[in-house]
Amino acid sequence: MRSNETTPPNVSRHLAAWTAISSLALMAATWRLWIPQTSYPQVPAFESLCTAPAWLDWLGLGGALIGLITLAITGRRRAVQFGCASVLVSLLLLFSLDQHRFQPWAYELWLFCMIWLCCLDSDRLKLMRWLLISVYFYSACGKLDFEFLHTVGQQMLAVALKGVGLDLQGLSPGIRLALVATFPMFELATAFGLAWPRTRRIAGCLAMGLHLGLIVILGPWGLNHRLGVLVWNAQVAMQGYWLFVSAQMQEPERSSAAWPRRIATTLIGAAIVLPSTERVGLWDHWPSWALYSPHSSRVSVEVAGPALDRLPEDLRKLVNHPSVTPDEISIWLAVPIDAWSLVALDTPIYPQARFQLGVAEKIAIDSNADVRVTVLGAASRFTGIRRSIAYEGISELTRASRRYWFNHRPRNRVKNL
Repeated sequence: MRSNETTPPNVSRHLAAWTAISSLALMAATWRLWIPQTSYPQVPAFESLCTAPAWLDWLGLGGALIGLITLAITGRRRAVQFGCASVLVSLLLLFSLDQHRFQPWAYELWLFCMIWLCCLDSDRLKLMRWLLISVYFYSACGKLDFEFLHTVGQQMLAVALKGVGLDLQGLSPGIRLALVATFPMFELATAFGLAWPRTRRIAGCLAMGLHLGLIVILGPWGLNHRLGVLVWNAQVAMQGYWLFVSAQMQEPERSSAAWPRRIATTLIGAAIVLPSTERVGLWDHWPSWALYSPHSSRVSVEVAGPALDRLPEDLRKLVNHPSVTPDEISIWLAVPIDAWSLVALDTPIYPQARFQLGVAEKIAIDSNADVRVTVLGAASRFTGIRRSIAYEGISELTRASRRYWFNHRPRNRVKNL
């Protein structure tokens, strides 16, 4: 009996160890994102944190690493509880200091740790399964739209066809759209298969194949996405194995304490329901599992030509501009803040207009540049059309904050003024 109380069941233990090890790998692949870096603007969740000291980032990173290492090397119940609590508190701090850190894998890790901390055995297994099912469901729904079918989906299809010796351009537009639509339909069918006990193991194998295919398509031999994207696909593939495919799926029926179980159930329930509000702007795109879905809200940023030389060097290299001296430039230059994020942090930009407004304001403050920003809402599912609002100058960017619940001001704003 004592052994049962100190050591989690095999499935939970293997899953915890794999999740911790792969999360450490993800942090290593995106390490610049987690330190108090100045290579790319940071946008806290709350304006009161805009002048937060750098030691808070180090504190959060240290706590997260200690928690993950604990989960990776031991299965003793008390140690697992300590590791989960450390990860939960540390990630909340890191998310609050910079919304860019609210990566899908980090959000999923936070939810998994909440389940491990508050639940036991069968309660834990059920909640994790339903959470992962919701990931596939909402990810599929996010791709069943005009934007994915005509942009990212076409790119993914081109790589897949090239692998079997076919050329995308040799197909009619209708056939191309139909083939692209099979991607989200396969993902949706996987979600329903995982939800039905009789098909759960088969669907789990299909889910693992789905992630293997994504690794091939998104890897260096395909679309050449960043390492973090590939590691996360490997992480979820193995999570699916332990939750849906493993032969050791019968867990001992030990009940969790009532109030911790209710906390976990409420939070996971919210995480499953809230993504349904993403299209109307009530919940962010990434925690709604809008993965590889280009319909998300965003901003386009332009700076006045004379400010070109005052931009950060790595950003300046990304700006396309006429081959004339800066003093002669009297035009607005497009600033690719999404590409800048990949160069500076090896991480895709947080796909939320609120965050990207903060990036634009930081550029304006640090370079003393005139900026022009166009805020683009989420694209229509059926037409791809977006609503847009234009702002020019820092004063108008400040006015834009009234549209959002969370902060959009950049970190260290007061200091830099």
